[in-house]
Amino acid sequence: MRPHFNAKQHIKSLNAFKREVGTEPIYRAIFMEHFKRLGFPGNSAFFTYLYRGGIVKRDELGFYSFVDNKPIHYQKIQEIHDRYQSINRQRTNKHKIKIATSKAAVEINKAVDFLKQKGFIIFSPEGELFRKL
Repeated sequence: MRPHFNAKQHIKSLNAFKREVGTEPIYRAIFMEHFKRLGFPGNSAFFTYLYRGGIVKRDELGFYSFVDNKPIHYQKIQEIHDRYQSINRQRTNKHKIKIATSKAAVEINKAVDFLKQKGFIIFSPEGELFRKL
């Protein structure tokens, strides 16, 4: 299991990267690569939360840069990361539920087929009525 993210451990290197780059426009992929090296999630979803959180901005040519030259406070990064994790967990849980539901449907279909082979007549509830399977 991945250790809990602690913004205090990463903020110094992030602010050093910010000082190095300044407000110079950079490709999104380069930004994401640097964030990944610094220990942040290196995917586009996390980068979107940085954009929405006011850490980076996009110019008219599609390049990204930091909003200003001021240091980023660790609580801001922690807040963005926590929001990212929360949404990511929700997506993962929805996916797990979807997989479990599809597995249950397959098992039900196998059981129905087995009972039909044995000569049973199977009915399924449909609203207030039943339909023959």
